[in-house]
Amino acid sequence: MQTNPSEEHNTYFIDPESGAEMARLIDQDHTITRGVGGLFTDIPDLSSTSRVLDLGCGPGGWVLEAAFAYPDMQLEGVDISQAMIQYAQSQAKLQQLANASFQVMDITKPLTYPDNTFDLVNGRMIGFLPNEVWPQMVRECYRISSPGGITRLTEFESPGTTTSAALERMIELFASALRVAGQNFSPSGHRIAITPVLRRSLANAGFVNITSSAYAIDYSAGTPVHEAFRRDWMAAFKLLEPFLVGTQVINTNDFNDLYNRMGIEMLADDFCAVMFLLAVRGEKPSA
Repeated sequence: MQTNPSEEHNTYFIDPESGAEMARLIDQDHTITRGVGGLFTDIPDLSSTSRVLDLGCGPGGWVLEAAFAYPDMQLEGVDISQAMIQYAQSQAKLQQLANASFQVMDITKPLTYPDNTFDLVNGRMIGFLPNEVWPQMVRECYRISSPGGITRLTEFESPGTTTSAALERMIELFASALRVAGQNFSPSGHRIAITPVLRRSLANAGFVNITSSAYAIDYSAGTPVHEAFRRDWMAAFKLLEPFLVGTQVINTNDFNDLYNRMGIEMLADDFCAVMFLLAVRGEKPSA
């Protein structure tokens, strides 16, 4: 009988088999891809990219979209969640995307791929791994990258900028809870602080020609993505409640009060907010 890695070892702060989390990530995939300008905006030359791996693929949105847009590429996605992978597999079959495949895999452990397998290893918003796991995970990216291949890591930083005091406080509490769990690089715990360490992580693993691209997504009231972000934050923090309360950064009553205020403030006509993301790319030496 196949075991489910999410039951054996899970450092994700939301139940990885949650249907609500799957629905949230399906919407988030499309929103973030549009917000950064597309699937491969920062990799203009794809002529030598034929095999691609997406780490922590969730319900497979990025892989499925890339497989449709680039039928000559072979794309694979891995995730710790059995439910997410089953959904992604069913979507690939439904959309007749023979060049998209998925499997359950725990990226906090050695990956079951041979050396020099992928031309591009992609990881987007997977920055919530335990701090001690990051060096191992990035070394695995290096190992499975083909000579001249690229690993691209894209992460967002908290708390971003927003006029909602409740939303900003909620994101700060999330960062503090991650620090309690050992999944935060910030010395104070007020931020996630994953973006500053991306370049160093790639360099320490042996990548060269490291470059980066910064993105700012405005999701203020009246923007095309405002409602998508509002739904995402509301769903995310409701799912995060057990994690926040469990790490004792807030109690249940105070969480409910803050959550309700956040919902009201994000619906205000004068609500303004920007999410900042950083994509860092490193190349495995050809020689």
